Amino acid sequence: MKKQSRRILASAAALSILCTAAMPAFFPAGAAGTKGSGDLNGDSQVTSADVLLLQSALLGTRTLTAAQAQNADVNGDGSVSGADLSKLRQMAANTDPVSDAITIHLSDSGITVEGDTKGVTSVSGKTVTISASGNYVVDGSITDGQVLVNVPDTTADAEAVSLFLQDVTMSSSTGAPCILAQSAQKLKLTCGGTNTLTDTAAAANACQC
Repeated sequence: MKKQSRRILASAAALSILCTAAMPAFFPAGAAGTKGSGDLNGDSQVTSADVLLLQSALLGTRTLTAAQAQNADVNGDGSVSGADLSKLRQMAANTDPVSDAITIHLSDSGITVEGDTKGVTSVSGKTVTISASGNYVVDGSITDGQVLVNVPDTTADAEAVSLFLQDVTMSSSTGAPCILAQSAQKLKLTCGGTNTLTDTAAAANACQC
């Protein structure tokens, strides 16, 4: 069994996310941007990061800027809705090779998980443990929390654990790393938006991406 135990800073990977239908939303006043482009985060490409932004907006956990709302109208009907979300997923699929992910929402009031139909995650206090390879989207903010990757048998499960961080803020005053690969054949990390991970073991352990 191959095990890795280290502090995770950043590496590259691509993944997309599991989206849900939502109620329509309309453009903020004074919207400007490239209407219908699908590029919500301004990185000149359409990926799962843009899908996650739109999903969060339709669920009411994020407010789009005027330019983002314009770019989100990918079907050109003058509003932003679940129909745009569906089309944006198709657009992102051209650059993102996978089509599903488990979503982990970090919060000091309690970590929640969406889309885990196989029971491969568990939550204990402020720690969420991932026990199988696959694609995981992480968002939210938490103090003294941790994402622990612990695949029990990396010989039987030798695929990568892919984490996509979207606007995550994590800190640890205990010195434990915010993201720990205790046991995994491979861990891939992608950042979208602004992410800040800080622990107190050493100044070098602060990561922004």
